[in-house]
Amino acid sequence: MNSNLPNTEPQEAFFLTDEAQLRRWMPWLTLFRAFRVALGHRQLMVGFVAVWLLTSGMQLISSFEGTTQTPPASGEFHLSDNSLQVGGTLINYGVADLVMLTGSTTWEVLVGVKPLGIWSISLLKWVWMFGILLLFGGMSSRMAALELTQSQHCSLTDASSFVGRRVGAYSGGIALAAGGFLLFAFFNAVIGSLGNIPVVGSFFLWAGYPLALCFGLLLTLLAVGLAASWPLMICTISVDGTDAFDALSRSFNYIYSRTWYALFLVVVMLLFGWGLQTVVTYFVSLIQTFTDYSVGYWLNREVVDPVDTVLFWRVALSSVPVAFSFSYFWVGGTIVYLLLRKSEDAT
Repeated sequence: MNSNLPNTEPQEAFFLTDEAQLRRWMPWLTLFRAFRVALGHRQLMVGFVAVWLLTSGMQLISSFEGTTQTPPASGEFHLSDNSLQVGGTLINYGVADLVMLTGSTTWEVLVGVKPLGIWSISLLKWVWMFGILLLFGGMSSRMAALELTQSQHCSLTDASSFVGRRVGAYSGGIALAAGGFLLFAFFNAVIGSLGNIPVVGSFFLWAGYPLALCFGLLLTLLAVGLAASWPLMICTISVDGTDAFDALSRSFNYIYSRTWYALFLVVVMLLFGWGLQTVVTYFVSLIQTFTDYSVGYWLNREVVDPVDTVLFWRVALSSVPVAFSFSYFWVGGTIVYLLLRKSEDAT
């Protein structure tokens, strides 16, 4: 027996399956797992509660809107003499004035014609909407993250507890970006106010305008980054359990350093989601149709009104496509974040 042979133990060869090899070459195929994850009963439950709370909250807030609105003044145009009659007052106008009033989409915002109560209700609606999205979106993303990365099912209690301990982090990233936007807008307003100084105001405005353009660039980057990355901020915290500043920096970094890849992932997610939404909506309509025909076959409509009796369940069933859309959005957003993190940080 030859004693010079190396003392090596046999090793088992490791081969990747075709599916695993394909996912390694095209990792974006992971997006197609969103359908199965989004159809989980916990995910749909979170979507149901979020949709119902959002809808009922908006209706409740809108019920106070009628008490704050002022009745519109009755107006009449007189094109012959270039005048506008509002109530009993006759106002003369020129063509330029009329074009400015009718053609500018921002005129109401600039002149502030809405009463304070209307702005308060609009602000309350935005706060309520983002509150629902942050809390329930965080829960949905957390459950999706554990299922996608660890094949672990997260209970509703654990998900709500996780989000509850990090409410400040979930809202902090968006608040930091919005605060930075308002700060740079304030700097530009200060530069603009220098133009009000008598005699030298025009010079100060001329000299400070390049700085205002720099602030305008920062405003644009913040606005575009916030609009594109606020779901990623929520997914970042749900996946990594990080703080608000890290969520903000990561999300902005992924959006601006992997712009085309991020855009590609979002387009694939939305197209796939559109197809799934169509299928789910059609499937729900079939359920409703078959149920109505089979239940009503022997039902005497003179004894009971089926429309009023089962209205609650019909509305609940019609909420399924909306709840699925909510669930799919956050599951897909979590997958997009995981793919961007792997592409940028290799983790």
